[in-house]
Amino acid sequence: MAAGYSFKNTSRAILTWFSLPNTNIRPIRILIALWAIVSGMLVWQATSVARETVQLSPVRFGDFLLELPIPARDLDILLFSIYYLSCIGLISPFRTRTFASICALFLTYYCLLDISCTPHPILLTDIFLIALLFAGKEDNATRRIIQVETSLCYAFAVWHKVIFADFFEGYSLKAWMGDGRVLNHFFAGLAQHLHFPIWAWGLFSLLTILTESFFAVGVWFKPLRKITVITASLFHLVIFFMFPDYIMFYSCLMWTGLLAFVGKDSSWWQEENDAQARFRDERSGIEKPFNINRNALAFAFVLLMFAIPARLFYWPGRSGEDLSALDRAPLTFAMFVEQDQTVKAKVYFQGADGHWHSEQVKTRLRILSSDNHLYAVANAFMRRNPDVKHLKVAISYVANERRLENKVLTIDRENGSERRSLRVTYVPLQTIDLVQAGLVKH
Repeated sequence: MAAGYSFKNTSRAILTWFSLPNTNIRPIRILIALWAIVSGMLVWQATSVARETVQLSPVRFGDFLLELPIPARDLDILLFSIYYLSCIGLISPFRTRTFASICALFLTYYCLLDISCTPHPILLTDIFLIALLFAGKEDNATRRIIQVETSLCYAFAVWHKVIFADFFEGYSLKAWMGDGRVLNHFFAGLAQHLHFPIWAWGLFSLLTILTESFFAVGVWFKPLRKITVITASLFHLVIFFMFPDYIMFYSCLMWTGLLAFVGKDSSWWQEENDAQARFRDERSGIEKPFNINRNALAFAFVLLMFAIPARLFYWPGRSGEDLSALDRAPLTFAMFVEQDQTVKAKVYFQGADGHWHSEQVKTRLRILSSDNHLYAVANAFMRRNPDVKHLKVAISYVANERRLENKVLTIDRENGSERRSLRVTYVPLQTIDLVQAGLVKH
C-alpha cells in the first residue's frame, strides 16, 4: 500500500482532479464570447487613453517597467477586426480553440499595454478565454479552471478587506459610497440623503467580508454548493442594479463563472464524486486515462492565477497601508478597498545649468497613484530629456478621505549607470480635516 502512494501516483491524482465533463460548456462558451465583444469595446477606449497620455504598464519587475509598443491606429483597426471576427466565430461550435486562442492573445497583449485595459471583468474574460483552450470532447480542465478562478475572486477580495484596517473599520465603504459617487443614478440620490455613523459602515463591511467568504468556500462543499451558487447569483443581481458601468459587467462575468459549478445532476455534485473516485484510484496506483499534459498545464495556469494577486501580500519593505488602490492591480479583485484622490504631482529635475526645475504633471496622475505610474512618468520624461541626470517624480494623494500619502521616485544617472529609489511616507491612520489642510475646498 505504501508503494502505491508514490509521488507519481499522488501527482497524477492531483492532475486528474482537473478533469470535468462538458456540462453547460456551450452556454458558458457563448457567454464568454459575448463578454469578449464587450471587453474589446472597453479596450478600444482604454487604448486611446494610453496613446494620448502617459502609458501606464501594469507590469513591473523591481525598477524595470515593461512598456510594450502600442500599435498604430491603422494596425489597431486590423487587430480589432480580427478579434471581433474571432469572438463571433467563438459563438459557433467549430474550431473554438482557434478562435479562443486569437481572442486570448489579443486581450492578454492589450492588458499588458496599459492598466486602463485591466479592470476586473476584462481580466476575467481573458482568463475564461484561456480556460476554453483546454476544452475537448472528453473530460477536460476548462470548467475546473473557471471554477477555481471564480472562487479565487471572492477569496482575494476577502483577503484584501481583512488585512486592510480602513475597510474593516468601515472607512473604505464610506469613502466610496457615502456620497453615492459610485452608485447608479437612483441609488446615488438615495445615498446622498443618508448619513450613517462609522460603526454602521464597519458593520456593513463585516457583513460583506462574511458574505464573500461564504461564496469563496461554500461552492466546494456538497451541502452548500447549490445554496452558495444561488445566493451568489442573487448577490450579483443586486450589484448589477446598484452600480453602473464596468461593475455591472463584472456581475455578468461572475454569473458565467458560477454557471461552471452547475452540474449534470440535481445536487450539482455527482461530478465531484467522480473526481474524488478518480483521485483515490490514482493515488492507489490504478491509472485512469486522461490528458495528463493538458491537465499539467491547467495546474500551472491556476498556480499563476494564484501567485499574481498573492504577490501583494509579500511586497518587500512595504505594508498594506502605504500601497495605493492602483498598486493593488491587476488581478487582486480588491474592489472598494481604497479610494485615492491625487492632490499634487510634480517632476523635479536638475538642468544643464545645475539648478533644479519643476514641472506640473498634467497626465493621468490626477487620478492614479500607483508606484508604476511614477516609473511611467519618469521613463517618459527621460525619453524626452535624455541629458537629464537627476530626476524626482513626487505625488501626494488622500486615501479614503482620511490620510495623506506621499511617494517620491528618485533617479540618478552617473558614469553610465542608473540608480533608482522609491520613498513612501504617509500620515498614520487617523482622520484629517481635508478643508483645514487645504486639500479640499468648502
